[in-house]
Amino acid sequence: MNFGEYLKKITGIESNQIQGEHPTKSDLSHIEADYTESSLFTSQQDSEAGDVDNIFGVMRSDEIEQLDFNKILKQPKSDDKDDADNADEENLSGRELALREFFNIDAVKEAADTDGNGEVSAEEAAAYLNGIIDKDGNSEELSIEDFNKIIEELGVVFTPMVDENGEPVLDDNGEMIPEPVSSVETAIAAQSPSAPTRSYGGNYHPSRPGEKIPTLAEMEEEKTRLESVVSEKQAAVDAVNNGQNEKVKEAQAKADEAKAARDEAISKDDIPSRYKKSLNETEEEIAANKASLDQNAINISHLQSDIENKEHAISSMNTSLSGLETSLSSLPQPTGAEADREKDAEIAQKKTSIENQIKDKKAEIEEENKKLEELKANLEKLNNEKAELEEKQTKLEQNKQDVEQKIEKNCSAQTKAAIENYNNAQNNVKQVKDSELKAATEALQTAKADLNAITEKIDRAKDLKTAFENGINTDGETMLEFAAQFVGKTQDEMRQIMRERGYQFDTNLWCADFVSFVTGCALGEDNLPDWYKNCNRAYCPSVENEARRNGAIISERTTPGGPIDTSNVKPGDYVIFNWERDGSRVDHIGYVERIEGNKVYTLEGNADGGVTRKVRDLSLVHSFVNMSKR
Repeated sequence: MNFGEYLKKITGIESNQIQGEHPTKSDLSHIEADYTESSLFTSQQDSEAGDVDNIFGVMRSDEIEQLDFNKILKQPKSDDKDDADNADEENLSGRELALREFFNIDAVKEAADTDGNGEVSAEEAAAYLNGIIDKDGNSEELSIEDFNKIIEELGVVFTPMVDENGEPVLDDNGEMIPEPVSSVETAIAAQSPSAPTRSYGGNYHPSRPGEKIPTLAEMEEEKTRLESVVSEKQAAVDAVNNGQNEKVKEAQAKADEAKAARDEAISKDDIPSRYKKSLNETEEEIAANKASLDQNAINISHLQSDIENKEHAISSMNTSLSGLETSLSSLPQPTGAEADREKDAEIAQKKTSIENQIKDKKAEIEEENKKLEELKANLEKLNNEKAELEEKQTKLEQNKQDVEQKIEKNCSAQTKAAIENYNNAQNNVKQVKDSELKAATEALQTAKADLNAITEKIDRAKDLKTAFENGINTDGETMLEFAAQFVGKTQDEMRQIMRERGYQFDTNLWCADFVSFVTGCALGEDNLPDWYKNCNRAYCPSVENEARRNGAIISERTTPGGPIDTSNVKPGDYVIFNWERDGSRVDHIGYVERIEGNKVYTLEGNADGGVTRKVRDLSLVHSFVNMSKR
């Protein structure tokens, strides 16, 4: 059922029957009116024979902008679905009512809500309509066909409405009244009373595939870029410390001008020469000591970065070591049976290989820890040197103040003012330097955090690749083992887990997201076939279509109600469901655990509110997909 047919059904409009009162029983059912030219149809001529294609007539972009979306998007004041007063008060036209119904559909609301605040604004609604205007191939006019096509792309299914007793609501002709379902898990399936509760996970607009999971090569490229960013930020910190920062240079130039003015005033004043000489010598020592402090600060900054990098590397190595130890403990025990001779040999080979990897990793960690201790010892020396330089600087500054006090007792007011002006300029240099150093250091820390984050992802990908190579299990068994740890997790828990790992999670539509997450994490993104990496993994039809094009379909039901071959299906294969059993559209995806008789035992996301195991009838299965690469 498309959107136009849906509107026709919920308003009671039938061919050649467009006059008179018709009870309505959905989101439009707060209206009781004569469906004539002032109703859903734009004109009496359009309404002949109940021509549902002209519900909206056609709208150009300029007409869309003239719509009062604030009125359209406003919800009725009363919850009474037969309250005609709401319609009278709002005085909505048929076109406006139909648009309200359109934007009340959950999937549409989510797609149009670009700022993610849970509500569709007038601006967002107008932008969304302009964005779908060419769905029927005509970019000049918005028609009902545009709406039909976007509803199909969003995966919206119209299922029977039920009353408070759970009974289907019927129209005047005794047919069930539909309501749109896209993310409502408790809706009743339309065609079969034995069909399961719908989840519709993954069936949303293919143009919204979510964040693409980067390959290892792409992450390495990003790491190289971020290393350059860190180098740039480190250089900016160094520039502040050595006085090459532009704002620091500007402040220092003003201080140099003030010093020249002070020196000139002192030279012209009647001041004992010994004081002048003492001031010059003290300031020369201060400048030399300050240069040493600046270089010390640069050395400390670089050494601290080296230590942080080394600690991060050691942490990553320890994580890798833990993974290797897990891989070793996960190896099955040899059976010694003649039939298992090849597998026992593979287990022995893997065991020796992993033990050698563990030995090498431990040696590497030990060596890196020695280097870390050396770096820390050097940092301690630099910090001691810094303390000595700072103590010396304090004494020199005090000596300078003592000399200045002696000079001020023997100089004019003009010279005193020049001395004060220079000291203020020097204080300004320090304030500017401190401010610039704080900003540059914060930018450096942010860049380091970004670099560490991508490095952790790379390390994780490499560890997954290593675990993949060290494993004995089939790919399917590996995926099931990984997925099993999430059984019992709720939707909210999985949202946090999956998004923290960089995977898409589309609330209420996440069955395919879960499969993507498990597959990528269990096997490693770089180990996946290109067809799966490049398809819209969050969209069930896309997964099935690309699997078919690339020969990954194990078996599928070619005719509604026909047989499906399960002889080659193995644990961990994808199972794709079609609730209507008519082959029209696939609805849901999960993992096969086993098949017994006419039942398939599955592990699924977005089922019963979370991750769970299910037992489903084989008649609901549309296809099986093999992801194995071995």
